[in-house]
Amino acid sequence: MILPMFLVSVPKTGVNLPYIDKVVHITFHFIVAAWFLLAREKIMTVILICGGYGLAVEFMQSFTRYRSFELMDIVANLMGLAIAIIAYKFILPKKT
Repeated sequence: MILPMFLVSVPKTGVNLPYIDKVVHITFHFIVAAWFLLAREKIMTVILICGGYGLAVEFMQSFTRYRSFELMDIVANLMGLAIAIIAYKFILPKKT
């Protein structure tokens, strides 16, 4: 989780792929949330940790010269989190 905090201060690149940053947000938060869920954390704990982390990173970006706060990034973060929870609850087989 240190890497995204470092990336807050990295200037945006000239790469122009439509919505690639949203795909990155969704993917990152899916992976982190899935990791916590597979470690048997409670769903509410995962929501608080991953959701809070996503909000904190966006908030920190508002204090940099190179980045800005984007509401759609938060939406993408929450989408990744939701996909992980749905996959955990409905797709992964339950252990008996």
